[in-house]
Amino acid sequence: MGLNIVPGRDQRMKKQVFESCARALDDSEFYGEEILTGITGLPEPVASEDWKRCDKVLADWMRARPKPQFCPYDDHTTVLLGQDHINRANDILKGLFTLPDSKGGFITESLKGEFEWSPAYAPGNTYHPPKMFRYHLNQHEPLSSLAEVYNQTTETQYRDRILTLLMDWIRRVPTYWKLLQSNECERQHWQNMMTRNRFEKWLDIFPLISAVLSDRDAVDLMKAMVHHAWLMDEYVGQHMGSGISGTLVGMIKVNLKFATLFPETRMARQAASTFKQHFRTGIETMFYPDGGLKYCCTGYHRAVSAWYVQAVGLSKGLSIGEIDHEREMVWRMQTYSARLMKPDGNVPLLGDTGVNIMAGSETDWRKKLLNEMDPDTPSQALKWSGAYAMRSGWETDDLYLFFNAGPHGTMHNHQDYLSLEVSGFGKPLIVEPGITPYGRAEQRNQLISSPAHNTLTVDGYGQHRSHLEPTEPSANPWHTSPEFDYVEGTFDEGFGPDQSLKVTHTRSVLFIKDEYFLVIDRLTGDGLHDVRWHYMFYPQSLELGSDGTSVHSNEVDGPNVAFFWSDPELSAEIIQGETVYPYRGLMTSQEDRETSSLILEARACLPSSTAFLIEPFREEKGSVMTLSRMEAEKGVAVMVEHPDGKDVVMISPTVSGDLRTDGVATVFRSRSDQYYCVLAYGGTSVTVGGVPVADMDISISWH
Repeated sequence: MGLNIVPGRDQRMKKQVFESCARALDDSEFYGEEILTGITGLPEPVASEDWKRCDKVLADWMRARPKPQFCPYDDHTTVLLGQDHINRANDILKGLFTLPDSKGGFITESLKGEFEWSPAYAPGNTYHPPKMFRYHLNQHEPLSSLAEVYNQTTETQYRDRILTLLMDWIRRVPTYWKLLQSNECERQHWQNMMTRNRFEKWLDIFPLISAVLSDRDAVDLMKAMVHHAWLMDEYVGQHMGSGISGTLVGMIKVNLKFATLFPETRMARQAASTFKQHFRTGIETMFYPDGGLKYCCTGYHRAVSAWYVQAVGLSKGLSIGEIDHEREMVWRMQTYSARLMKPDGNVPLLGDTGVNIMAGSETDWRKKLLNEMDPDTPSQALKWSGAYAMRSGWETDDLYLFFNAGPHGTMHNHQDYLSLEVSGFGKPLIVEPGITPYGRAEQRNQLISSPAHNTLTVDGYGQHRSHLEPTEPSANPWHTSPEFDYVEGTFDEGFGPDQSLKVTHTRSVLFIKDEYFLVIDRLTGDGLHDVRWHYMFYPQSLELGSDGTSVHSNEVDGPNVAFFWSDPELSAEIIQGETVYPYRGLMTSQEDRETSSLILEARACLPSSTAFLIEPFREEKGSVMTLSRMEAEKGVAVMVEHPDGKDVVMISPTVSGDLRTDGVATVFRSRSDQYYCVLAYGGTSVTVGGVPVADMDISISWH
């Protein structure tokens, strides 16, 4: 990530090893090359090199800038801030900046005098939180805290402190290039990310402080902004098309903000040109055709896709044309989240995703988007991303299951293939651990591995997948209809660090709408193996059933779940809130919330199969279902008993007693021991006692 210094314009980089970004540009270079003479009153002093007069004209022009639409501060009409926000701003007024250290404590440093801004943390501090503290400091988080409170209160002490800290950074801090012996400037990726995040805060805050900028403040700020924009533009040109292209699009977006605010500058024209040249590459590199981020991480999808959506919105204001494809793709990025979202407003906890329930305007955003999408079914399949959402409807109380059967992501992902999550009646019931704070290396390594997820391990080994770019959508069997949904995925890459344990895991999920979910795991291979399943339950009241083949929750103020397994020989253990290795029953994505991990173990001779029944129910009702295995000549057959009758579920072409099917999934529904309905996905032949169902007084729904 180096940049070789050449005579002329790039010479500024050598200065940046030693000097602040306010000194990055000489006046002649600044006014002659970077600031276009389209600003009224500027051409004459530029021609005569009257830099003091240039400063006055430029400062007056900057102070008169209208507030752009992208400004997040809305004339003091925001929702009232909590006292903690105000206290944080007041601490910054006093010269104190405090952040959590991700280990239950806090880091506080003084912002008085010539304090140290540098993101390079002190030698000996080998753990992450001090470094993260420097990141937040250099992203100018204190300025955002002050801006929020100033916007609400209009008390000038907060605005004045913003200006003091901002100008202190601009005039004292280099932008962290390192001059190598080869006469090359080296700059790390995270330093460029800090540049992007810091610069965006400046642009957002600018309308709050512009009226009180002195001439010198205005000119120094503009020099620093032009320099930041130039740094990012260079970085985008060097690295677009690489794995960091999402971050680079974030830089394009910030530079478009600059262009919106200061369209007369040369950098504004360059920002528009860079958007047209590189934005489509940024889409193709980072997103699948269905709009899913190639990280395969729902939390990062929301963050990264927002940069793309905002960039396209800014391009419209700048009258950048011929971007129909780009508009279509950002629409798909937006619908990705809406299509997969849980009933409570969260996205599935896939990879490094945290619990962040959408509220207020964001929930309204989802409703508005669904109205525009007008989906023909509540259940959704994103086949390039391999993400599947089964739903009974779009309302808060509907039943929901998310299933992950897609490619391994490029970053921020876990070894969680074939994992699932379940929600019902407005609450999560079965969950994934989600993100673990990056400062907890040992805990994080454990919780991104397969044993922490709602899948299985063989002989103690989990998945060790790496990213392979798909060339077509997944071919996973998928069906949705008003009566039932079905999906299937297969892991055949081998278990263990070297993937040498050649056991194949196929997981099938059936959803009988409004009633229950059925999960079928099939393992193929040779010999005896130790198989362990892990399921994490959100309710903390999980108990083992007296029958030894089920668990159920007993929440008094919310919905509950019953969970059954088909094989009595499985041993079962419930573990809650482990704060030491291996951290089972711990939801780090929700502030270390204690949950209930169910561990099931069996010694299995392959091939083998096991079924799991998931029954969500309301708190005022108890569990009413049971699950049992049926003899089958091939394939899998189980029986689900419920108050309305019995369901015989057969997966793959199967013969069980007098029932036969060649379908992928078949459900024989009976009442009072009389079959009255058959649901079939795939296949052409279903018989009872050798008689085709089509010739009997039984309704059949073929799919």
